[in-house]
Amino acid sequence: ATADEAALGYALGCYSFDKYKGRNAKKASEGSSGAADKLASVVWPEGADKASVKAAAEATFLVRDLISTPAEDMGPASLQTATEALGKIHGAKVSTIEGDALLKNNYPQIHAVGRAADPKHAPRL
Repeated sequence: ATADEAALGYALGCYSFDKYKGRNAKKASEGSSGAADKLASVVWPEGADKASVKAAAEATFLVRDLISTPAEDMGPASLQTATEALGKIHGAKVSTIEGDALLKNNYPQIHAVGRAADPKHAPRL
């Protein structure tokens, strides 16, 4: 486990949120920081589980990107897009209940929280 921890520690140290910085700037919807790509140049510690470390690092990078993205660029539609992209990568079926359909499907609290939002930011589950 120590080799995995060392590799994961290195990987997490490579993370950089640079969606809005100069030449590296990307639209908020374009994906992660690219820090996972830096793992290709790592000299892996002997005994490290590469697949496990990469999965943990990529999951952490995604979460950090979602948390660090300002609310104006990360509304319900953007979260839905991120969820669908992740589902596609892993072969998962993703469905969405949006707007007034939340009431019909017995999700009144989610609807109540977001019902005053602009239609492009309609609440969804």
